Amino acid sequence: MENRNGGRRDWRKAGRTRHETALSSAFAFTLVELLVVIAVLGVLFALLLPVLASVKTKAKRLVCLNNVRQIGLGIRLYCDDERDFVPTSGFSPTNLPWIAFKELMKPNLGLGGPPSSQDSIFACPADTFHYKYDFGYVNQSRHNQSFCDYSSYNFNGMNLIPSPPSLGRDMYFGIGGRQLSSIGKPEKTVLVAEAPAFQPYSWHNPQPPPASSLPPHGEMLRFNNAKNVLGFVDGHASYTRIYWDYHQGIEANCYEPPAGFDYQWTDQ
Repeated sequence: MENRNGGRRDWRKAGRTRHETALSSAFAFTLVELLVVIAVLGVLFALLLPVLASVKTKAKRLVCLNNVRQIGLGIRLYCDDERDFVPTSGFSPTNLPWIAFKELMKPNLGLGGPPSSQDSIFACPADTFHYKYDFGYVNQSRHNQSFCDYSSYNFNGMNLIPSPPSLGRDMYFGIGGRQLSSIGKPEKTVLVAEAPAFQPYSWHNPQPPPASSLPPHGEMLRFNNAKNVLGFVDGHASYTRIYWDYHQGIEANCYEPPAGFDYQWTDQ
């Protein structure tokens, strides 16, 4: 076969080119098909995003549960060396037992040195904000704050705060100053917990603060049934909802929860 210029044309090459063109046309995407594929991928991504977020949330909670179990074990080791007494050293404005416990029992967790936010066992991965009476919502991790000794967790020892004589009982419930063996229902009595449990609010299922959440409306920083990780005297830990009733006290540990809740602050 000759071309227009008198040269010979390779019919095999021409045939192969037509064949390849036909194949390319058969497998090519039209604009409509491409848009359909993009739409389908978008739907799949939208369906998977909540699942991935849920998995990430559960992973953080599992890390926190493990932290609380390890801290609870450290407290028990401390008690073994201190005639079964929990790690408390009295109360003063500069010595808050629910915070000071960390320095007393750190050696039992293989930790030393000055207070540090690098002590990862005291950092809940979900701890990304906190509430303060004087500032309201603070968009910073609690475990990065010096006021709480760089810890996401509190010891259940606020009962050591002196109460007004007129109250006739402890202002706060807790197990400060107790021997572990003296505590009834160890499977239900809180030993250590995420700090928000005492207010309560939740790091794992946060709710947006209402517009009136700044002082003097500090009570609005609290949420009934907020779920927190608690460690118990018997050594187990669980993710548990916390009861709150402002009419009984501004903090959740000012009173015991009613029936149906899986914890107690004290047995007394």
